[in-house]
Amino acid sequence: MTALRQEALQMVNDMPENLLAALVETIQNFKIQNETPVENEAEKKYPFTREELQAVLDSDVDPKKAAALKWIEEWQERNREILNSGIDWDKELEEALNEKYGVIG
Repeated sequence: MTALRQEALQMVNDMPENLLAALVETIQNFKIQNETPVENEAEKKYPFTREELQAVLDSDVDPKKAAALKWIEEWQERNREILNSGIDWDKELEEALNEKYGVIG
């Protein structure tokens, strides 16, 4: 059993009984979303396939790193509209820094 799996099981065991139904529902929804392959143009832009990423996640890679990679992939999927919106991220960062710290230079 991987350390990540042990950690997850421990978290479930420590969870109050009244929250377990919500957790089970969330896990079931997560499984359903990940069982259905999604093929679209955006996925073809990545230098790795979903199968290659899954192989990394299933390998002996540090479980925390694997979980982080999976979280990043899911975050990108949830925020695809924003990521592909044409926002100038460097300009946004510069404006945020100027707002917080004032104009530098």
